Amino acid sequence: DAVEMAQKEGKVIVMDFWAIWCGPCKQMDTKLWDTPEIAAVSDKFIAYKVDVDSDRTTPMQYKLQGIPRVIIITPSGQTLWDRTGFGTPTEFVEVLTNLPDDISDIIAADQSLEENKTVDNYFQAGMSYQALAQNTNHNEIKSKLLSNSSVMLQKVQKKSKDEMTVQLAKLNQIYNTALAGKAKKALKQLAKLSPNSTTEEFSYFVKAYCHNCQGDTEAMKAEKSKISDPKLLADLKN
Repeated sequence: DAVEMAQKEGKVIVMDFWAIWCGPCKQMDTKLWDTPEIAAVSDKFIAYKVDVDSDRTTPMQYKLQGIPRVIIITPSGQTLWDRTGFGTPTEFVEVLTNLPDDISDIIAADQSLEENKTVDNYFQAGMSYQALAQNTNHNEIKSKLLSNSSVMLQKVQKKSKDEMTVQLAKLNQIYNTALAGKAKKALKQLAKLSPNSTTEEFSYFVKAYCHNCQGDTEAMKAEKSKISDPKLLADLKN
């Protein structure tokens, strides 16, 4: 039921593993789940409490070793955040407040991929996760979304026989590296790549983005001058 609701409403699922005998779980109810802060953001997610005494299957699926444990997943089962134990509500409030408002695009991409594992569907899933990551403020969730994107793009590189598609997947994987805050590493990866005429403008964009992240204004302007695509220029400005 939680999965169906999340798919329909374009939301993540927040699973809370608990038991009636668990003291920290009771503290979590009082200090976190029953607070105005969570009530204010409760429309961002589908809540699902897992009683570990009555449901033995789900805890085994997630290799549960302690409670309370909170896991945030997509309807397809991709884990975006995972915490065991409860000290203070601060980090929980932060992550729940910064959850994406709408994950409909990755839900649709995951569903298409489940139905048919084609190169196009892997690529679309990779791009959907990347796009959501760029609009996510929480660093851990952003990192996980970028990691999921890169996994999909690696599948494209293994499955596709089209050179342009493979190179575009590689460039977007490198872009993920830069988006994750590793601009220096991304530039090293770009130096090993020889873009073709179709993908070279995107490679200039990724280089410009990396140089901008490093504060190298002159190098960024040099790469930007090679870009004519208005969308890429707009993305670089943003």
